Amino acid sequence: MKRLICISLVLLMAFSLASCFKSDKKFDYDMSKYITIPAYDGYKIDIEESAIQAGIDSYLMEYATAYTVQRGDKICIELTVNKVDFFVDEQTGTTVNKEGEQIVKEDNLWITVGDGSISKKAESAIIGAKIGDVAPNEYVLRGEKNYRLTDFYLDEYNNTDLKVVIKVKNMACRLGDVVNVAYTGYLLQDGTDNVAKDEQGKDKIFDENTTDFYIGSHMAIDEFESNLKGMQVGEVKEFFATFPDDYHEDTVKGKRVKFKVELKSISVPPVFDNAFVKKYFNDLDDTEAFKESLKEQYTLSKVLEYISEKCEIKSYPKAEYNASADELKNVEESFYKEYGITLDSYIKSYYGMTRDEYIKSNMKSEMVYYALSQLENIVPNDAQLQNEKQSLIDYYKSYYMTNNGLTEKDALTQAEGFVESLGETYIYENVMFLLVDERLVEKADVTLIPKDFTSITEIIANAQAGVTE
Repeated sequence: MKRLICISLVLLMAFSLASCFKSDKKFDYDMSKYITIPAYDGYKIDIEESAIQAGIDSYLMEYATAYTVQRGDKICIELTVNKVDFFVDEQTGTTVNKEGEQIVKEDNLWITVGDGSISKKAESAIIGAKIGDVAPNEYVLRGEKNYRLTDFYLDEYNNTDLKVVIKVKNMACRLGDVVNVAYTGYLLQDGTDNVAKDEQGKDKIFDENTTDFYIGSHMAIDEFESNLKGMQVGEVKEFFATFPDDYHEDTVKGKRVKFKVELKSISVPPVFDNAFVKKYFNDLDDTEAFKESLKEQYTLSKVLEYISEKCEIKSYPKAEYNASADELKNVEESFYKEYGITLDSYIKSYYGMTRDEYIKSNMKSEMVYYALSQLENIVPNDAQLQNEKQSLIDYYKSYYMTNNGLTEKDALTQAEGFVESLGETYIYENVMFLLVDERLVEKADVTLIPKDFTSITEIIANAQAGVTE
């Protein structure tokens, strides 16, 4: 298993308020006295390929960039045309363009780029522009004949110097775009299109959020996605939709509902190809390796969930419990000063646990790993530990150079000091957790369930592959 895919899970297992104050103690005694691990060899796991596709789509959304005008896009422009007087400044000898009389002003002109409704010169001026862009979408027509900008000609200005300014005011989203939307979902009165009311007479809302959607990736129900297509930034739209009978939320399963949606922004995801994988995940070679890594991640998650649910905790090692309790106690005062909330209130609010339950929950995660390492006779060797240490040093050196502006020499010194402060246990656990992860994935019996659709991610990637062949 590639290290990259395991990082989030290792961090998940290690995450805690006390994670920065780890003890140098190890669970180096017989863990069978404290925890019983259920049988996991050959544990059967079904993974839907659609879940892997959803993982790919989430990464593409993360790396989406600002939307720029391309051929085929429907956009709204502001078009201004002024006469221009050219003369040579006698003192400097330079040519001066003096803006004169305004002859065209179109404030909200909707066009489709590439369909012939706008001149090629005007078209080339806006290709690559973003919403709100003007420069460099400004050009001068010097003494040309038969001026044509949109669906009208400027014949009367033949041989007249003109200055054309085009501002991209808005654009309509389409299949394959990532959109940020604020939406509210309303329940309806049975058999009507009227919004249901609660006991206080307020509209019954089943969901309300601001989030990103990748149109065409099947991240939302089809009717929701289809209604997003063609919306403009700032547009508010209301529509009805019906949830599938097998939808996972009972509140709306099989029901007709009403949505109110505002489109906040549009961005464009990168193409999912080998170049994308190598750029952002340099320890993976291609898209197939990326998909395999996601499959392993889901496999590991399901195995760990099973083991965590089925394991039996007999008792918690006192030394480690006391160390964790002391670590939390040491940060109580500073935590309250910084955040204005007690540590216990924070733990209760964000984790739904008491302090004791929180400590034991974090201990349980580590106990599972240590118990598994003993069952599988997994002990990191010196070379693995040294490689992990060097990997951490390289990572933090790069971090200090990029984010703190340090020289390579100073960054290396600071990185070495920081990694040293993390302690041997931190490095040992990083390696040991990873080795246990790999063993659990190897032993799982995984069945892939094919998806019944082709996502827009695949459509775009296939089209791109066809273009580049």
